[in-house]
This record gives sequence, C-alpha cells and structure tokens, in this order.
Amino acid sequence: MEWQGEATAIARRRHGEHAVILTALTRDLGLISGVVPGGASVRRAAMLQPGNRLSLRWRARLDDQLGSFTVEPGRTRAGLMADADALAGLNAVTALIAWALPERDPHPRLVDATEDLLDAMEGGSGGGAGGTAGAGGLSAPLAATAAFLAENGPPDRFPGDRKPRRYSGEEETRGPPWTEQYLRWELLLLDELGFGLSLDRCAVSGAREGLAYVSPKTGHAVTAAAAGEWAARLLPLPGILGGPEAEGGLAAGFALTGHFLNARLAEAQVGRPLPAARARLVARLTAAPKEKDRPEERP
Repeated sequence: MEWQGEATAIARRRHGEHAVILTALTRDLGLISGVVPGGASVRRAAMLQPGNRLSLRWRARLDDQLGSFTVEPGRTRAGLMADADALAGLNAVTALIAWALPERDPHPRLVDATEDLLDAMEGGSGGGAGGTAGAGGLSAPLAATAAFLAENGPPDRFPGDRKPRRYSGEEETRGPPWTEQYLRWELLLLDELGFGLSLDRCAVSGAREGLAYVSPKTGHAVTAAAAGEWAARLLPLPGILGGPEAEGGLAAGFALTGHFLNARLAEAQVGRPLPAARARLVARLTAAPKEKDRPEERP
C-alpha cells in the first residue's frame, strides 16, 4: 500500500535509537502514522516539529500496518515556536487532534480549519511564516529547541520565555487575535465527531432572538423565556457565542466547550481525560490582565 501527499506534523515519539514514529494530519486520509528512519537526528527533529507542513510518502506491505514515511520539508511555521501564546495554542491543537481523532478517518473541513488556525496563531505571534534558515528550515536556536522537544515533549513554556504578552484595548480581555477562532475550532471538532451544538435557535420555541442558555444534555440553545424555572440547570450561553452581550465572555465560552468535550468525548467516546495542554491554554487565555502583568516574585 502507498500514499503520497501534503500533511501537517501533529506528534512524534522516539522509536528505537535513531527513528521516530510520526503522526501527521492529512486532508484525504485524516491522521496517519508511520516510522521515519533517522528521524531522531537534530536536522530531522527540526523538520518534523509539530505544526510544520511536510511532503510525505507512506508505504506499508498491508493497509493495516504502521508503515514508514519518506519525508521532504514543506513549509515551516517557525513563528509558533517564538511566542508563548502561539506555543500553548499549538500544543493544545495538536494534543486535542491526537486525542480525539481516530486514525485514517478523514475530516477535510476540520483539517482546513486547523490549517487556518495554525496560520493565524503564527501570524499573531509576530514570528512571520515560512522560515528557511538552518536545519529543516529553522534558525539554529529554533532547531536546537526542536531537538529538545523531540526528546522531552512540548512544554507549556520554554526556559527563559518571556511573560505573556500584554494586549491593549479589547484584546486585553480577549487574548491574542486568534482566541475566538480557536474557541470556534473546538466547536467544529465536536461537530465533526458527531456531537455538534445547536446554538442558533431555541430548542423549545424555535426563536433566534433572546438565546441565553444551553442544555447540558442536548447541546441546544434555549431562550431566557423558554428556560423558565429550569434556567438554574442550564449552561449560560456567552455573548461571544450568540448569548446576551453582557453575559459571560471568553471563560464562559471555554467552560461551555469544555463541558461537551468532557461529557461527549472524554467520558463517552475516548475514555481518557482531556489533554492537559488544553487546560494550560485556557488558563493562559482567560488569565486576568493584572495577573498576567504581575511581576515575578523574587526571593
């Protein structure tokens, strides 16, 4: 069996002394894994860094075998490695994909949205796109960092990383520019796996105005009038997702998607808790501005 095409690196782990097992996200096959001979080298570690685009050829004697990859560099997303917010976002996206998606189950719409989101994260980091210097397209410092990640896994922060970026105006309470796009990406992930939420009309009256709550069981929106005495048992629909403008915000949006990611995927389908990378990203994006700007305590 053989397949060839473009993909985005999602995860990698060592396999023996010199090889790695690469998991990549493709548009026509979904997630696919294979052995990359020599993938543990510094040069290969930079090229296979999660988030990078790759040109892959996968071969296996039988369709259900792990198979092996021949890898050529595509487009690097070096900016994802240069900013703490973007790094946390990358970690959350790749961890959720590896956690939720079965292998060889294509989801083209989710793949397109993931590529757009990663591009937005890189653009929002100020790191530019498509780096070409150094091993695998990365500068020497980033190549060394990629090798560290290959050996130790992706951290929440890099050693010596600066404190979270300060934002001004509306961004100060909404995080980096791609924050809402990430929230809607989580909604799409639920939808692609068959657990989509219906937030555009009331499940009781059919009204499209006055939506204020979401049923924790069905995922359908409900107006304040239709909720009545059941309101206390429902989840608030935040303004960022079509609820009352004064009600809730980013934290409420992540609480809503987190509830259904836990109830419908972690507990009912995947059988494992949500990746810790998602919790770290949510904590970072919803931290109060004063908390973000608080100087580090010194002994």
